Amino acid sequence: MALNFLYNYRGSSDTFVTYRRDVERLLQWSWLIRNQSILSHKREDIEAFIEFCLKPPKRWIGLKRDSRFKNINGQKTPNPAWKPFEAHVSKEDHKEGIKPDKNNYQFSQQALKVMFGILSSFYNYLLQEVITQGNPLLLIR
Repeated sequence: MALNFLYNYRGSSDTFVTYRRDVERLLQWSWLIRNQSILSHKREDIEAFIEFCLKPPKRWIGLKRDSRFKNINGQKTPNPAWKPFEAHVSKEDHKEGIKPDKNNYQFSQQALKVMFGILSSFYNYLLQEVITQGNPLLLIR
């Protein structure tokens, strides 16, 4: 179901990657952290996911942008160095030699706004396909 949703965004590489990132974070959190299907999510679950994104475990944070997949002998395979979140520094800090630090990870308000829109679209898609009964993001203000 997530693949079918993402397939709709295949026309723009940047959009596809952004949508895949946020849907994948939700799926991984649901399965690996909550041991729960996304189809059973309620408002409280999405609020917990948002809190998770604001302060993910350090093992989920990378210090550089690693590709999600590696090409090995013509096969796309998961990249073990990839992490769902990435610590950043500003261009100015980078020029001054400051390195990203997992302890200083911040999930920006802009990233939260984008993620909220993407996940709401995802749940609306699931509603239209009659896969789920509701969109838990609609209940969050």
